[in-house]
Parts: sequence; structure tokens; C-alpha cells
Amino acid sequence: LWVGGSYRTGVKLYDKSYLQRDLTPRNSAVAAIQIFPTEKLRIGYGYDFSIGPLQGYSGGTHEISISYSFIKPNIRLATPRVF
Repeated sequence: LWVGGSYRTGVKLYDKSYLQRDLTPRNSAVAAIQIFPTEKLRIGYGYDFSIGPLQGYSGGTHEISISYSFIKPNIRLATPRVF
């Protein structure tokens, strides 16, 4: 079981002239949980919600993730060393 959280800030670090003028960054927070039913399977849920002026207009977003790892286990083979 993994539980976490995050905070995204709207601090302006550099000019983003490619964005429309009415698009301004806003602060938001995220709460997330992830479970590992098997060694290769992950299932997660997150909730992202606005903090600040957009809070009254946004109901937040629910996010679901499913991940499966197809990576094969490491198999060590004896190899001759040539110097």
C-alpha cells in the first residue's frame, strides 16, 4: 500500500508567451493511493482539486491507473572474460 499527496503551485518562474493571456496557473492539491495486489500489478486512485479562485468552479478530478510490468526477471549467464 502506498499513500501520498502533492501540491502544485502557480508560481511564475518564466514568461510563457505561448499561452493565452487569460490562462493563468492556479494552485491545486492531489491525494493518491496505490495498492500492489501482485508483484507486477499496480492499481491506483487519485483525486486532484483546485485551491484558490477556481475552487468554486471545479469539482476536482478523479484519476484511476492500472499498471502491469512485462519486464522479465534478470537471468545471469556465465560469460568468459577477455582482457
